[in-house]
Order: sequence, then structure tokens, then C-alpha cells
Amino acid sequence: MIAFDEPHSTSAHILPRMLLLEKKLKLVRVVEPRRVELDAVGYIHSSDDNAPNLLVTDKVDAAATSHREFENLRPEIQSDIKVIARSMSVPRQIISVRKDLDPKIVAALNELLTGMDKTGEGQAVLKRQQGTTNIDPIPSESLERMRVVERFIFSSLGKQVDSW
Repeated sequence: MIAFDEPHSTSAHILPRMLLLEKKLKLVRVVEPRRVELDAVGYIHSSDDNAPNLLVTDKVDAAATSHREFENLRPEIQSDIKVIARSMSVPRQIISVRKDLDPKIVAALNELLTGMDKTGEGQAVLKRQQGTTNIDPIPSESLERMRVVERFIFSSLGKQVDSW
């Protein structure tokens, strides 16, 4: 049994799910932790970054969580957990604009947002957003990883994607 966080969680559901499916593991959703057939991995969704708690209280055999949440666990809890896999890294908290937005406005927004870490007021705003320290442009290799995730999500919904 594995505990994922909420279904919309990138780092604690979608990416770990992709990793398990790449390994050809059969995932079976269960309402409550219970045994599943030997050729499957049962999973549940927790909430509020609760998956590690379900692991340390022996309610599940494994848990998916974000790097940030793992680092926030008390050291004695971290030492009782063995990390067995890491998923790929993708950008989070993405800022996007309409395709038809005036390029001058896009440039001004970009300059303002990527410079927020240079002022005290900007740093305070960033910190309130989950401890963010700065805003960077998305590297091209990260965009490709995001496309892989996007294709996975839409294919699991039975849809084809060729956006971006």
C-alpha cells in the first residue's frame, strides 16, 4: 500500500504515479488500507501532506511526498524513513499569461516578477508564497519534462495533447 497526497498534487501524486507505472506496476485504488492482489500496488489519497504520517504510523507501506515536505519532517522521523526512489523534478507555481497579451506588458511583468528578490517588499511577498526565494524563467529542459507530465495526465484521461 502506498499513500499519495491529493490527486492534483504534482510532487506527491502525479510524478510518483508516473514513476510506478514506468516500472510496469499495476496500481489499484482502495477506499481504506487493505491487502490487494500480489501483482498490484494498492493506493490511497491522503490530504494536507498527510502521506508521511500514514507511513510512520504503519497504516501504509510507502508514501509519496514532496522534497519540501520530507525536509520539514522532524529528524527522528526522517531517520525512520528510507527513500527508495525520486521522481523527476518539474517547475512548480508557474506564472502564465494569455497568448495574445501585449508583448510590452509581458516584458514588464517578466521584469517585475524576476526582480522581486531584489527588494525587501518583493522578498516578503515571495516568502509568503510557500517560502519562495525568487522567480526564474523556465529552462527549456524543464519545459520538456512538463510536456511529458502533461501528456501523461491527458492520456490517463483518454485525451490527446499537442499544446504548447
